Amino acid sequence: MTRKAGKGTIVEAELKLGIYDDKEINKFMEGKAILFMVINGVNFGKLTKKENHYSLSHVQTKALVKALSGVSMILFKGDGIQWQLSDKGATAVLLKMDDFQKRLGTTGALIKKGNASEANVLRAKSVPIIKKPNLSAQFGAEKQISKTASALVLNILKQSLSKDEHIDYCPMVRENHKDSEIITVYPLNAHRTLVSVMCWRGAYNAGRGFWLMDNKLKNIHKRITFSAVHYDNGTISENHKSRGLGDCWSGSSWAWDGKSFNLAEEYTTGMCKLIEAGGAWMLPTTVSKIQ
Repeated sequence: MTRKAGKGTIVEAELKLGIYDDKEINKFMEGKAILFMVINGVNFGKLTKKENHYSLSHVQTKALVKALSGVSMILFKGDGIQWQLSDKGATAVLLKMDDFQKRLGTTGALIKKGNASEANVLRAKSVPIIKKPNLSAQFGAEKQISKTASALVLNILKQSLSKDEHIDYCPMVRENHKDSEIITVYPLNAHRTLVSVMCWRGAYNAGRGFWLMDNKLKNIHKRITFSAVHYDNGTISENHKSRGLGDCWSGSSWAWDGKSFNLAEEYTTGMCKLIEAGGAWMLPTTVSKIQ
């Protein structure tokens, strides 16, 4: 259930059936079976099938919100199969939703409605724009540096990690692991170079550290991340499984604007619930537009 900030916005609801290793649900996800929403014995009609989920109409969503704010029997039924949606704790969640968006006591509140207008509700922020310059052939390409230069850079990184108490976030550098001896650099312009080194490895994840340094590799201008998995054409990205089954993920990315790297995206795919391989929903906490 999603509601955008700002006055007069409506709640939008989508439904996804758990398809993780469940062949019975394929007929629904392929659109071969119709799914209905039934609340307290009243059939509110079929749901609209989307690419990999179902969408509820405005009428269906209003009925669902009303049902979740009380004690109700909420069922999704079709082709002899039914799923029950629990109403336990939903009132508290919807109340928190209203509270965060400053709708409590307004005509648009979901739970504690009032007579106040929505003139002072939380307003939507404009999406930040990051202007990413095109990197010429001279800059941005991966380069290796000598063992002597690598050792000097590693020493600078280690000193920096120790000073800001992040030494444990990059154990391979701390422990002088052989994999951390391989330094990769990406010259970005006439003044800045991106430096990368392996920081850690786990059972099914790994992370590289990225630092923005001067072109002489003497000074650190910014520590970007300890957990990246990829760099390409001015974008550093990381994405990690929250467990080995791969049914939930998290990720971030940073974009080069010609002077520094800015956080461009941050997200999770929700809790690990064996709903879908790769995660059930894309739940962003940071978004941007890259131009």
